[in-house]
Amino acid sequence: MDSSPKRKINPMVVHDFSGNSTGVTGDSLPFRYPHPFIVRNYAEHDEPPPNDIEDIKTQEKMKRPDVLARWQEEARSSQQNERLDRKLTENMINYVFAELEAYAKLADPKSGIQDIVQALMTAVARLEDVPEAQKDWHPGSNGQVLDLVHPSLYCLVYGRSLVRDAQGNVSVATVDLQQLRSVGDASFASERYAWLPSDFAVDEDGRVRLSSPYINNLHKSNKELYEIIPTVLSHFIPMFERVLGAIDKTDRPRTRGPFLGNHRAAITSRGDPDKIQAIEEYLPLPGRIKSDEDGDLACFWGEDDRDEDAEAAAEENEFEGYPGGNEEERRFAWVLSQPTITLPDAPEVYGGALERDFRVANLRGRTVQCIVKLANIHLTPEKPEYPGGNWHVEGMINERIVATGIYYLDSDNISESKLQFRTTVAEPFYHEQDDSDCMKVLYGQDRDCELVQERGAITTSAGLALAFPNIYQHCVSPFRLVDPTRPGHRKILAFFLVEPNQRVPSTSDVAPQQVDWMLEFTHDSTVHGAGRTRFGTLPVELRKLIVEKTDGLMTAKEANRVREELMKERSRNVQRYNKEVMGLTFNMCEH
Repeated sequence: MDSSPKRKINPMVVHDFSGNSTGVTGDSLPFRYPHPFIVRNYAEHDEPPPNDIEDIKTQEKMKRPDVLARWQEEARSSQQNERLDRKLTENMINYVFAELEAYAKLADPKSGIQDIVQALMTAVARLEDVPEAQKDWHPGSNGQVLDLVHPSLYCLVYGRSLVRDAQGNVSVATVDLQQLRSVGDASFASERYAWLPSDFAVDEDGRVRLSSPYINNLHKSNKELYEIIPTVLSHFIPMFERVLGAIDKTDRPRTRGPFLGNHRAAITSRGDPDKIQAIEEYLPLPGRIKSDEDGDLACFWGEDDRDEDAEAAAEENEFEGYPGGNEEERRFAWVLSQPTITLPDAPEVYGGALERDFRVANLRGRTVQCIVKLANIHLTPEKPEYPGGNWHVEGMINERIVATGIYYLDSDNISESKLQFRTTVAEPFYHEQDDSDCMKVLYGQDRDCELVQERGAITTSAGLALAFPNIYQHCVSPFRLVDPTRPGHRKILAFFLVEPNQRVPSTSDVAPQQVDWMLEFTHDSTVHGAGRTRFGTLPVELRKLIVEKTDGLMTAKEANRVREELMKERSRNVQRYNKEVMGLTFNMCEH
């Protein structure tokens, strides 16, 4: 999902649980991971551009020489009528296929959850099997999104929820904005709400158990789900380890995209010229072709190569004879026809950059925090189409979500659905004011172009598991009923992974806030412990009134009101993020 020529380990991990996995052990985690709300640093330096989503089925096809030869021939023949700046060279084609082979070798065929899929579906069905009046249709979803377990209900409310600290002291929850400023842009934090994760212990073999007393909004009576969810998470641990390993910021160049060209100058200025060769294969292709004396990416025009007289003559004739729907397009076609420009190329030999940069973080032998979500999308003949979602990242900065894992549990009678991805990119280094030609060719950027790079999309079919870093915005594409005469659905189980080195309040610290749960508990205590407390002698109505007035608890009505306020806050946050971060444009001005 990366249109730039730079190649990096893919932090998108896809698994269809048909025997293809991606996990190996790695180093511990003495580092921090980039977060979407680290606005300036992230946009300029901190996140190494990831690679395309890898189609697992491609791995198997790559092993067939006949298929490989056919693909290579198709790639070559498809370039004949391609525009010069988009044409793949022989080096590029060879490099891509060599790297595809390297990806296939990194796959580990040992994982899969086929054995528990049916049990998971059966356990989820119990949550679905409730009277219509008790179903929790997500606000604003037109009665199409059914929340089974959703973190926005009974969330942590600053100034109201009660939190127990490590010493066992209980106090009202607060948010430390000063501390958040040390992480990123605290203005993207919520001063009112936070989703509540649960703590999961991961042993050295990758097995997972729930170490918190409960999962928020999942009643303890759902024993099967309490057993199965940690097992499913155990299969996501290797995927999260690869995602985190791909985005960790230690021992790798901390600049991104075009700025890697400048990294050569920085290394040399520190007296480390030998390191230049070590990072050479990770640099954008233009940086490997040529650079100026300062180490910046060079213009594709060589010094004194631009024939301004010839350009003026062609301009006088409005670039007649060159393809294009207008004069600007014809002028650009003229530029590409000039023999003096030097376009990027790949190395003649693939040097193993993928394998050298492959790293997997280690989540074994530690506790991770995950927010759990279970939700269905239901379509009916009356409501046959789902309009799709909005571009967003998960959570707000106080929740510290660094990665998302989604398991597509089931789908029926719906058309193909995709999950799309995009991210911000830094301004490329331009060589002079209005350096439009080079920027379009080298980076696909032009003046006033949004600094956003599409990372592609993946088809989200049943049985697919997907893990990706939370520095990607993602968006669910529209889908509809295949057979409009009968209903259809799509069901997911999602895990939102909290930064492993920055603990946040969880269900280990916050007792269940559901009034209904507490009423059940007091009823059970009364039945099984009759005569032991005076509380049990009180009328049911009075017990209910006392519980509803107890600090740290919420009625269903209150919880729904809080959820709607939380959703409005996050909607405003997304709009602001899309404007202030995703809406940045390439200025190409010298001052």
